[in-house]
Amino acid sequence: MDTTRLQLAIATTIASASLLLWVVLSVMYFRAAKKLVTTRTSSGSARLDDAETIRTMIRHENDLVNHRLTWLLTVEGLLLAGISFAWDKHLANELVFLFAVIGIIAAGSALIVLDAAHYAIMHLGAWWDQNKPTAYAGPDVLGFRGHHYILGFLAAWRLIPPAFTVVWLLGEGKVKLDEKVMRK
Repeated sequence: MDTTRLQLAIATTIASASLLLWVVLSVMYFRAAKKLVTTRTSSGSARLDDAETIRTMIRHENDLVNHRLTWLLTVEGLLLAGISFAWDKHLANELVFLFAVIGIIAAGSALIVLDAAHYAIMHLGAWWDQNKPTAYAGPDVLGFRGHHYILGFLAAWRLIPPAFTVVWLLGEGKVKLDEKVMRK
């Protein structure tokens, strides 16, 4: 087996695993969303000032999502910029493969931590629903309750990592096609 086929097999395996992970996490998200976003059954065990604590925790998770997305977009942008400078160089094939693997791993790891942050926010909202004091008359701890599961599935943080995985696969495939054309 030549190195080109081996590299393509490795990249395809990593990308397939990343996309499979995305599907598994999406299914887990839908199941968790159905369990957590249910009818409100308030037992009233929380204190009135717990609303601000829950809002602060949700704000912290939102900040983490923002930082993680910024990190992902920065890493992917730097990798794509590096590829653009080396595309026509002697070792472009190996560099594209290496950058594709790094880009796919970065996208997969970002998807995992972004999904965990979203689950934490959903869990905090569900805790508030179950423990909200009966005397509480203030605003909800979440600005928008996404009862439509498809909206959560189409969130930018959920679509960007798989999109980068596809970009890296297409880039790796383009290098392989260019290599075959140059051999003829």
